[in-house]
Amino acid sequence: MIAKIVNTLISKIGLAVLSICLLLLNSNVLGSEGLGAVGILVLDISVFLLLGNIVVGGRMIYHASRL
Repeated sequence: MIAKIVNTLISKIGLAVLSICLLLLNSNVLGSEGLGAVGILVLDISVFLLLGNIVVGGRMIYHASRL
């Protein structure tokens, strides 16, 4: 049990460090305009996924069990 907790904690910390490194690399390579464009793209995808989940979410699970 403790090993799973430690493994998960190390994985989360490693992912956070890699995410910060990627952010710094992107900001240096793309600049502020490119980073803003990437941010808007990610925001658009997140909004579409959120709306799709609200509209379709439970119905898809209900109908998938009927197939």
